[in-house]
Amino acid sequence: MHNRIPLLLVPGLSSTRLLWQKQIDALEDVADCWVSPLPAHEDLGAIADEILADAPPFFALAGYSMGGYICFEMYRRAPHRILRLGLFATTPYPERPAMARRRHMMIKKSETGYLAMWREVLPRFVAPSRSGDTVFLERMARMAYEGGATTFRAHQKAAAKRRSHEDLLPRITCPTLVMVGANDALTSVDEHRDFAARIPDAEMTVIPDAGHLAPLEQPDATTAAMRQWLTREPMALAA
Repeated sequence: MHNRIPLLLVPGLSSTRLLWQKQIDALEDVADCWVSPLPAHEDLGAIADEILADAPPFFALAGYSMGGYICFEMYRRAPHRILRLGLFATTPYPERPAMARRRHMMIKKSETGYLAMWREVLPRFVAPSRSGDTVFLERMARMAYEGGATTFRAHQKAAAKRRSHEDLLPRITCPTLVMVGANDALTSVDEHRDFAARIPDAEMTVIPDAGHLAPLEQPDATTAAMRQWLTREPMALAA
């Protein structure tokens, strides 16, 4: 237990510790898990700065979806502190027009019914096998409720104006896990393969029968991939 690596987990939009709980419990023999707070700033760089200010001196870092955007900002600022990097259901690319329109629609709908908006869109976030699972989807709605409407709107605005991190990819030299659900309708498998190929020490994992919420939809497969990532030798040592 004394050799556990500090692992900072960054949730995504309207996500909480619940997103990572299965992984926290299952990886406790190899990782000392911290779940990052997500301050309600409208700028991802400001969020990254606040997280780094109180993070451990050196740590592994994993982010899901918007949490991945924040991870890119953190690595840009403090690559020497990040021992391993996990990028899950995310992208280094700037906002595309179709996604910008979708964010605007979600913000507008949230102003008149925040949870009603989430209950409408949540089936799109999961694999087809989960889209009719009302118990599972209601758990997700509860997580969104805990995140809160004000924070949701701030984070949507921050995500919409994010910068490109394509220039950063070849400079990420720590062991990196790029992971996505096979049925992710928001961030595609092909896009993940594209940016994973540009990170020198990256491994790519596709989680079967999972959409955009793989840590919750397929917790065992997600945990297995994370365990391998946390314990494998860096490329420089293996060479």
